[in-house]
Formats: sequence, C-alpha cells, structure tokens
Amino acid sequence: MSYVAKAGLDKVPIFGMAMRLNKMVLVDRANGQSRDDAKRLIRERMELKDAFSPLIVFPEGTTTNGRYLIPFKTSAFEPGLPVQPVYLKYNMRFFKPFWTTLPAGEHIKRSLGHFFSTIDMHVMPPYIPSDEEKADPALYAENVRKAMSEASGMPLRHQLTRWKFAYQKALRGEMTLDELKELVEKKEE
Repeated sequence: MSYVAKAGLDKVPIFGMAMRLNKMVLVDRANGQSRDDAKRLIRERMELKDAFSPLIVFPEGTTTNGRYLIPFKTSAFEPGLPVQPVYLKYNMRFFKPFWTTLPAGEHIKRSLGHFFSTIDMHVMPPYIPSDEEKADPALYAENVRKAMSEASGMPLRHQLTRWKFAYQKALRGEMTLDELKELVEKKEE
C-alpha cells in the first residue's frame, strides 16, 4: 500500500526508502504548488485500474487523540470516484501513537515501549457517491465522515487542522497562548 504523507517523511532512514519504493504521494502543506501536485497525483492514482498499490488517504490530514472525527479534506473526494472507508482503533494501554504533539524521537521511544499492541482495522463497504456528491466534494467528504462516525461510534467534532499545528507552535514557544486562544475562538470554517 502507499499513502499520502507530508513531505520530509521520505528523508527518514529506512522508512523514507520504503515510502519512495511504494510511490508515496508527498505534500508540503505550506507550499500551494505541492498541494496542487498532490491533488493531481491522488486523482491519477484513483483513476488507475491496475495501480501498483492501493493509495491510502487519511482524509483528516492529521492525527487526533482518536476519540472523534474532525472535518475531512476534500482532495480524495474531488475525483468523484468510490472510496473504501476504513477506520483504525488502537489498543494501547499507556501511550496512544496517533497524537503527534511530541518530538519525533520521543514519539518513537514511547511507541517502542509497548512490547505488545494491537490495532483493529474496520473495513466498511465501499462508499459510492451520488451525482450530487460527485458535483460537491465537500458534501461527499462530509457524508463519508458521517458514515464513518456512525459505524465507529466516534462523534464528529469541528476542530480545524490548523488549530493542532498552532497548538504545537505554542508548545514550542513559537506562539503565545493568547494568540492560540484567539485563533481557536475565531468563527471561521
């Protein structure tokens, strides 16, 4: 399988080599051209009938604490093709690896501290978009999100990805807590 992942992960030893071999789609969120290129590559991969490997897209565009679903990005839904929703449930007692507010080294160290962990993968039936959803990727993304929420029991939550990145900046001292609060309290979509 190959993934859509943030640019730079392909530089990680061993993991990066595997990413390149599996033809990962890399995106630099700060670069508009990179985002456009990633959308184009996602569309091309989805339209291939005999792709080298399936393309996995994490539509939230980030990780959360695993207790709710945040709004989905629309890139994977823009081609208007059916998608195969899958959700994961981590069964780790002391450290949940999906929340990424730690530096990478600390994150890896804590993950490796679990000698036995399981992840339950729940594969839902393919979601075939209606004509209305094909014409409106945001509607399509939201309807898949609602279907996944119902199947998984995870509630929907309106939390923007940029809030998480701002929180990480505040943890590193690159943003004040007042600036973070102001960003979160804005009524923007």
